Amino acid sequence: MTNFFTNKTTTLFCILMLSSNVSFADRFEEQVNRQLENAARTLAGMDGYQQTHDPYINKISTQGSYPAKFLTLKLLQGIDYAILGVCDKDCIDMNLELYDENNNRLDFDYKPDNKPLVKVAPKQTGVFQVKITIPRCKASRCNYGIGVFGKQAR
Repeated sequence: MTNFFTNKTTTLFCILMLSSNVSFADRFEEQVNRQLENAARTLAGMDGYQQTHDPYINKISTQGSYPAKFLTLKLLQGIDYAILGVCDKDCIDMNLELYDENNNRLDFDYKPDNKPLVKVAPKQTGVFQVKITIPRCKASRCNYGIGVFGKQAR
């Protein structure tokens, strides 16, 4: 009888621990989602930008020498783009670099902040790469998001 209750208690404990870890992780993703939503409202109201791509949300390890993630985007000629990075509350510094399909760096934001912004007005429709790094984070892993916004070129 004791073994039955011990196994049930252990199982219940494991389920509770797993569910608390899931909600803890979801909280950081929610922070990133909220920041992207706020940025979309600000960019729309201030400069007339509209969201052009689905938000991209991921995690990045901050262990080692600035590990990078890359996001590939198709951007259209005739659109002015603003690409914004945001990250969770543990993130102190986030950087973005934007490259064209020939690996030419078009723009970068290395300011010591956690909301980098790069812009481009493609001369032709093509594939572009966004390089994402988080050189300073209070945790071993940070959640981040990338929002891509555009408006008709003038």
